Amino acid sequence: MRASARRGSPDRDQQTRRTQASGPRHTHASGPRPAQAGGRRQAHASGRRPAQASGPRWLRPVMGTRRRRIAAYVVALVCAALAGVLAVQHDTTSLVPRARTYLAFDACLLTRARGLAGPQAAQAWTGLQRASLATHAKVEYLPVMGPQTAAAALPVLSSLIQRDCNVIIAVGTPQITAVDQDAAQHPGVKFATIGGPAASVAPGSGTPASAPNVTVLTTATAQIAPAVDQLVTAAVQATGSN
Repeated sequence: MRASARRGSPDRDQQTRRTQASGPRHTHASGPRPAQAGGRRQAHASGRRPAQASGPRWLRPVMGTRRRRIAAYVVALVCAALAGVLAVQHDTTSLVPRARTYLAFDACLLTRARGLAGPQAAQAWTGLQRASLATHAKVEYLPVMGPQTAAAALPVLSSLIQRDCNVIIAVGTPQITAVDQDAAQHPGVKFATIGGPAASVAPGSGTPASAPNVTVLTTATAQIAPAVDQLVTAAVQATGSN
């Protein structure tokens, strides 16, 4: 009995070795492989890559830095372009002259049909412009068209009065005659005449044709502009507008 037991123990040991040797081989050959390895093979076989694979891992920081630099350059260029546009607009705006603010005061010139072509009318207009620059009063001129008579000049003079002209200067004999006939009816308007008779007497009345609100200016061409300038400036100052 002891002999047979001894003989059997080597057999059991040999069988155990065979079982151990065949077991791992069977499991390794037919058993499923690890899931991680199989997932990689299927991903490579189907052509899909992981979502983060936008480039080599060592290149990703470099690529991100490059994109940030490009974005910074674009922003800098846009800011520089906007700054240039604003600078040009500022320069253009600074070159545009500001609109003058005029007073509620009008000085008007009544002329012949030639307008400002005559030397007296041209000098009177120069005086009006000087006064306008100094006081910001508005100035304008209006010629009498058609026949150069007092009858033709009266409607034109009335239109200047209706335009609220504060000072009316008449150049030429028909225009001055119209002023002498109509000035007394408008005491609030200051009149001035250039080139006409100085305080002629109305026929049959014995009173001067020129009313108190009419000033006779000199007819010397060189003195007309400063005389008109002084007259209009004094009239503006008298109203307290300047």
